[in-house]
Amino acid sequence: TVRNRLVESPVEFEFALERQADFELIGAERFRWTLDGGDEIVVPLQAIMSSSGIYNLQSLRLTVFVDNLQVPYLFPFQWIVKVNPNATI
Repeated sequence: TVRNRLVESPVEFEFALERQADFELIGAERFRWTLDGGDEIVVPLQAIMSSSGIYNLQSLRLTVFVDNLQVPYLFPFQWIVKVNPNATI
């Protein structure tokens, strides 16, 4: 979920996923959108791992456009997941 926390200002941004060699993300790879104040958009994604291990799923890059400037938004946390062999869904 991407949420505009500004109450009275719309925010234009680009959502982009960086491709990873160890796993595949399925869903929207890149789009540009404007959210009004307080609005949110849900972007469904699925991760496919072909083997067990520990993966960092932090592949998302948001760029906010403000007054003809591009401001990258960096997430402060990694998204770590451990995949066990023979795990069932």
